[in-house]
Parts: sequence; structure tokens; C-alpha cells
Amino acid sequence: MHVQASFSRLAIIVLVLCILSVANSMTADRTNDQQDVPDSLTIAALTAREPAARVAAVQKLADQSVLARLTAHDESREVREAAVARVTDQAVLAGIAMSAGLDVAFSAIAGITDQNLLAQIADGRSTLERARVEIGTLDATFRSEPVEVQRLLVNYTGLFSEHLPRIEASIRQCDELWRDVSTWDGRKRHAELMAARAILHRSLGDDRMAHETAVYLVNQFTAKLESARERVTATRR
Repeated sequence: MHVQASFSRLAIIVLVLCILSVANSMTADRTNDQQDVPDSLTIAALTAREPAARVAAVQKLADQSVLARLTAHDESREVREAAVARVTDQAVLAGIAMSAGLDVAFSAIAGITDQNLLAQIADGRSTLERARVEIGTLDATFRSEPVEVQRLLVNYTGLFSEHLPRIEASIRQCDELWRDVSTWDGRKRHAELMAARAILHRSLGDDRMAHETAVYLVNQFTAKLESARERVTATRR
């Protein structure tokens, strides 16, 4: 009787362990399935034969880089439009607006908030303004130097006569773009699309490059200026 009771308890324990093992296995399978969902959606979005199937996958896809890839390379306009509709990252939308075909670029522009564009323009202007101040300050310093020093640097004054006017022109352009974007009424036509592409292109790259060039030229001129001062001082002794 005691042996039977012990055997029954052992059987129950084994049964419980088996149930727990099966439950854990099912949980792990569900976890793996959930982890596989994004990959499965990506594969379907990129490789499904029928456009409708790719669109269905895209409508559940959240990976911004994959969506951007689809807007650029999928042969179906329906898939491209579905992909751009799912993009929420403003930087990705900006990239699509600059490089994609007009069909999806228009949608990308519609997804970019005016405030985002204005912020980018403001950042670009601020970068250019810093460059303008740095060059302007150095120009004033140079003009206050003795004639002998100025003569030694005559081949380097393009920083003031050429680069500075370009910086100032870019600042004026930023101000014009700000006014244009700030007065948008929400009905973005083809002309606004082209203007927005130009805005994004300048704000994302050109202004930064202009500032980096200005920093390089200012540093170079400053070193030449110090060298010229030393030469003039030496000749006066």
C-alpha cells in the first residue's frame, strides 16, 4: 500500500514535470515565432512575387531602413507609396525627399513637418553665422596690422574677398528659405517639393561643409598671420 502511494506520487511528479517541459517548449516556440516576425515581414516585403503581398507586408513593417530601401528600389509604385507612408523618422523622410522619384518624394515631403524644416534651416543658419563672425573678426584683425604684415599675406586674402561673401550669401538664402517655408499653407505643390529638396540639401550638408571650410581657412590664415608678424618684427630689429 505504501509502495503504491509512493509510486503514485512519483507518477504525478513526472507528469507535472512533463507538462512543465511542454509548456516551456511552447513558450519558447512562441517567443521564437515573435522574434522571427520582423524578419519574416522584411523577407516578404523585399521578395514576395506579387506587389499586393509586398504591400501587405510593408503595412506591418516598422524597420525604417528597410522601408527607405523599398521606396528607392521596389519596381512597384504601390509598394513604394506604401513604404513611404510607413516612414516616421524625419531624417529618413528627408533622405527620401532628396533622392527618391517624384511619386514618393512628394509623399515624403508631406510627412516632414514644417517645424522640422524650419529647425534644420535655423541650424544651418546658425552654423553659417558662426563662420561669418569668425572670418569677420579675423578680417578686422588683419586690417589693423601694419602694411608690411598685410603685404606678406596678400595671397591669402581670398578668405575675406571670396569665401566671406559666399557665407553671407548663404545666410541670406537661409533667411529666404525660412520665409518661404514658414508661409506654407499645407498645400505643397510641385514647386514646393523642389524648394523643399533644395532646403534639405543645403541644411543637411552644404552649411556644415561651409563652416568646416571656414574653420580650416581661418586656422590657416591665423598661422600665416603669426608667421608674418614674426618676420616683420625680426626685420625691424
